[in-house]
Amino acid sequence: MLDVGPDIGPEIEPSDVVAVVTFDDYQPYLSASGRSLYTEIRLGVERILRADASVGSPAALTLIYPGGTANTPSGVISYGSNLDKPFELQPHHRYVVFLRHLASGDFYSLDQSWELSGGVVYPNSAGNVERAKAGASLYSGMREDEFLAVLPTLVKR
Repeated sequence: MLDVGPDIGPEIEPSDVVAVVTFDDYQPYLSASGRSLYTEIRLGVERILRADASVGSPAALTLIYPGGTANTPSGVISYGSNLDKPFELQPHHRYVVFLRHLASGDFYSLDQSWELSGGVVYPNSAGNVERAKAGASLYSGMREDEFLAVLPTLVKR
């Protein structure tokens, strides 16, 4: 039996979609009430590793993050900061993402992500980074091809 370990195990069950993606674009929006700011992040799908039947196999995914920066007629509005969130997704980077679908708004929230860079896998979620620093991660530093080969067996329902 394959040991999924703490790196991925807890996030498999609640995630509706597990996919290899590229962060394509983002757009901040001021809410209709003018009282809140949010950012839509568009992810291009390279490969779906698992998707619940209720969401199908999307070609693109939209994440919603609270906060952002928007230009308005009265000036620039900023809310939130990435300075205290070192594990945010970055434009034009590739990731394996574990997402939950929020049907009420037809968008996704991020459970965790793993960055794919230079043929190597890097943890991109706080808990997984801590496990990697402690030497307890099964996947941190693994070759991308090995990770993507084993991942489908881990995320099967």
